[in-house]
Amino acid sequence: MHRIGCAMAVLLAFGEPCVAGCKVSQIETDIEAVRLDDESSAERALGALDALPFAGDDMPSLLLFNGDRSEMATLTQFPGAMRGSFGVIEVRSAVGASRRPGKMLEAEHLSSEHGVKLGVSQQFVVDLLGLCFTPKKTKGGRMTIRYETDDPDHPFLKRTGLPNYFAEYTFRHDRLVAFRYGSDNP
Repeated sequence: MHRIGCAMAVLLAFGEPCVAGCKVSQIETDIEAVRLDDESSAERALGALDALPFAGDDMPSLLLFNGDRSEMATLTQFPGAMRGSFGVIEVRSAVGASRRPGKMLEAEHLSSEHGVKLGVSQQFVVDLLGLCFTPKKTKGGRMTIRYETDDPDHPFLKRTGLPNYFAEYTFRHDRLVAFRYGSDNP
């Protein structure tokens, strides 16, 4: 734990990963069993895709809400992708958006396959995903950490054929308030 604390201090002070040759290995690729770039997982988790309230023409998106509609996930498709093959997943508070059309899930919290959900600590995310991130301070005492890879040998990029992967986690007072992951380029 002390090693991670020291590494975090270096990262926050200099804004660069401190591990030479750092490679992203562990990544997040789903929300409530809907995987990035995998239409069959969307159909298994959400039911018939044609019955869901997608919005937008160029980059269709689908909103998912937790059981009390306090959290939402925006799942976005890239142009030309198969319905339900999402290129980006973003999770945040649903304040101001809870009346928008979307699919309500029975989940108490919208969480990833590794248990990342709103409210977890920054240490939880770093312990899970490692030190290969770039930190960025933003307004209002927020801190965003970004993981990314364009290594064509990364298992996720090999499986999907996507050119890159990113994941951004935004914290306020050491608690996760938003996260998003996917590909920057279709």
